[in-house]
Amino acid sequence: MNIKKILCGVLAGLLLCMGTPGNVLEAQGKSTVSNLFSNGTETKPELNSQPVVTFRYSNGKIYKRYTVSNGKLKLPSMANKKGCTFMGWSKVKGRTANPAYESGDTITVKSNMNLYAVEFRRSAEPNLSGKNIQMPRKYSRVIFVGDSRTYAMGKVVSEKFGKNAFPDVYFVAKTGSTLDWLESTGESNLMNILASGNGKTAVIFNHGVNDLNHNWSNVNVKSLANTYTSYMKKLGRTLQKKNCDLYYMSVNPLNSGTSARLGRHDPQEIRQFNQRLCRQLGGMYQFIDTYFYLRKNGYGTARWLDRQNEDDGLHYTYKTYKRIFSYCMKSINSLNVSGDYVSKKF
Repeated sequence: MNIKKILCGVLAGLLLCMGTPGNVLEAQGKSTVSNLFSNGTETKPELNSQPVVTFRYSNGKIYKRYTVSNGKLKLPSMANKKGCTFMGWSKVKGRTANPAYESGDTITVKSNMNLYAVEFRRSAEPNLSGKNIQMPRKYSRVIFVGDSRTYAMGKVVSEKFGKNAFPDVYFVAKTGSTLDWLESTGESNLMNILASGNGKTAVIFNHGVNDLNHNWSNVNVKSLANTYTSYMKKLGRTLQKKNCDLYYMSVNPLNSGTSARLGRHDPQEIRQFNQRLCRQLGGMYQFIDTYFYLRKNGYGTARWLDRQNEDDGLHYTYKTYKRIFSYCMKSINSLNVSGDYVSKKF
């Protein structure tokens, strides 16, 4: 064995141990990440070897490569590039939204595959005006209840559309909140608003992302969804007696490759949580599937409202918050929503 081969082997070992900052690498079973380069050129998988999945940036350059030994692979995430949002993976190069696969998905691999990053360019995102968003005709009030993402949306509606643009829309929200806050504080705040009038009210809940944070505790999605279901049904019975229509907005997407410093989320668990709530809340609530809408059309993330040039992969840009608000208002404005605006029974 010559010195050149020894150095290549040592370098490959160091790369595997060190990893790449900001990237989330996940594989099931004995799937491994193979060496990508030899003498500065891309190496090709050997014939008759185990299948290899090559993950590529949107421009075609290699990001990572996995050798799949057990036929299954859990797809990794990728940190957002400046001005872009990583959406997922596609077999087609150059897609900007609506990926074929999302990070956290587990796929069956029988032969070599190339998957390209789907990256949404935030410069292409529309900047909605409040003049094009109407208060739902059948409601005298709309109340949003949620965590930091709901709180930020309320700030955007007030600051960007104007404080008097939607005087009958209320936000009950707290940053970092979980179901415990909703039970102990959020519910009473909601009831105080309802006590101020008797008109027909739409209540839209958007809670759960903080309960799915692995930094705080281990997450059992089934148990968490059951706990939410039990509480939401109990609360729902009270709200229906107060002339309320009930909606649950999906826990919306994030980029685990960028948001790792704020908490460890498994994107697949978010989807599973949404699906379980969708099945378990019965006919009491309607589901506003903003997750699907954002996945299909793209979205932007930012560290916070006053830090739009920084990215945390978890909170959204002004433009995205406007679009989520508009989507919800259009959804609840129709009994039978069709097309892009999806509001369906659980």
